[in-house]
Amino acid sequence: MQMKRWIVFGLMLVIVSGCSESTRQDFIERGDVVDVHGAVSNVEKLEQFMENRDEVTVVRYTTEGDPIFYTLRGKDGGIFIKRNTKQDDYGPKGISTAVCHTLTKEGHSFVLNGCEGDFIGDDGRYVLLKVQSERTP
Repeated sequence: MQMKRWIVFGLMLVIVSGCSESTRQDFIERGDVVDVHGAVSNVEKLEQFMENRDEVTVVRYTTEGDPIFYTLRGKDGGIFIKRNTKQDDYGPKGISTAVCHTLTKEGHSFVLNGCEGDFIGDDGRYVLLKVQSERTP
């Protein structure tokens, strides 16, 4: 009986792992910037946003594998950011916002500067993304 439980548990784990990976792939195929612990797909979309300030979504995965969504949109010469943590099982769930003046690339990091908002520190800077390696879809 105990062996049966382990088999069922193992199958459930494989199914859940497969689902989360296909979701990541869906985000990549949709054109979102996807960060899985420093391995980033579609980083060029963020670089394009720096030039045209249209709209881009960055999906960053937590250590536990939950997605946190950052939607950036150019607005009135600045950048409006909406952070959605509703799928983070281990953190506060909700939507928070910020407005920043610029997005710059500093080495391998993309940094928002001159920011004010719910999740921004006192210095007005927020490291949006650190690229350790680039993944191709």
